[in-house]
Amino acid sequence: MTPFMLFVLVWFMVPVDYSFTVTSRDGVGEKDPTNLSEDELRGMKVNVIDTVLHLKATDEIPLFIQDCGEVGFYRVQVSQTLSGFVLHTLSLGRKRKVNVKYVCIKPSQDIAVPWLGQQ
Repeated sequence: MTPFMLFVLVWFMVPVDYSFTVTSRDGVGEKDPTNLSEDELRGMKVNVIDTVLHLKATDEIPLFIQDCGEVGFYRVQVSQTLSGFVLHTLSLGRKRKVNVKYVCIKPSQDIAVPWLGQQ
């Protein structure tokens, strides 16, 4: 087995498709009856950011998620795919594919927001 074949074999064994989700337990997500997706975000108003950032080696990754107001985020899901990993690797870190889905908390008078001092 040549070193190149070993490299290719190891390359495809690396698990690069992953995602993580952070969900608030202190609120309810904004509803959207037109969202008929088949995942756990069904019926919620989902904001999606799917873009490619062009970065220099010294740049920080900008945060360009729209503000959800005083109540904040109900759910944020960040995912990394194989295509994003390959793009980041082949561009030597200058390009980064960003996949973010987020749901804002439904604004309501009935929801207590402990981080704003409400009980």
